[in-house]
Amino acid sequence: MLIYGIDFSGARDAGEGIWVAAGKTRLGHLRIDYLAPARDLPGSSPAREDSLRSVTYLIAGSRACKAGLDFPFSLPSEMVGDDWAQWALSLGERFPDAESFRDWCRQTSGGQEKLRRTDIEAGAPMCAWNLRVYRQTYYGIRDVLAPLVRAALARVIPMQEPDRRKPQIYEVCPASTLKAAGLYISYKETGPADRVSRREARRIILEWLEKYCRVRFASPELRRRALDDGAGNALDAVLCAYATGRAWPKLSADPLERVEGRVYY
Repeated sequence: MLIYGIDFSGARDAGEGIWVAAGKTRLGHLRIDYLAPARDLPGSSPAREDSLRSVTYLIAGSRACKAGLDFPFSLPSEMVGDDWAQWALSLGERFPDAESFRDWCRQTSGGQEKLRRTDIEAGAPMCAWNLRVYRQTYYGIRDVLAPLVRAALARVIPMQEPDRRKPQIYEVCPASTLKAAGLYISYKETGPADRVSRREARRIILEWLEKYCRVRFASPELRRRALDDGAGNALDAVLCAYATGRAWPKLSADPLERVEGRVYY
């Protein structure tokens, strides 16, 4: 099956920060055939609007695929209501920008950064409207999930009934994947001083993926991209693809999961 792992960004130049890993699963193995920033997708650019549209088109045009994206798909249930799809579709109408969305979240939560149950279970590091995450949450839901749901071009798991003829979309979290493996180490460079040590950390994670998770790269160049990208976005995209390949398409029987979603790792 075709797998996409998409390391997400809500920044103005999201096309630089979003990385897409694509590959196929066969007999328990995942082969990575493509790894590049979203700016390189057809019709894309570094601009947020172009890159998010290109990511949406990529998923919609792939039919029977599984796509994992690392942004929160929902909020705590008391902030969403009983109908996740309706809430997601109305997000852009209710909030004209990410800042008004975050302001509402903070007011509604009494200034607290509340985690969903799945965030706690998966060890996700931040809530959906944390200062470092809220743009990803807002633009991811408004500009990727909502258009796909509105046009019935994909199914968001576990909130919606899977349709194997359409793309299945999963919320994934590289940090949760690494925590579960006992590999939650610093691998993203913040400056020249830690360049060597963080590259070594990326090498350790890549070797774990290859040796224990049966992840392969179609060419040495693709592996080098994951190793050499100091921001860690390329490696995150590969981790997203790995988590997505393991995810199982199933409508949740848990009413809370049907609203709050689930982090797959």
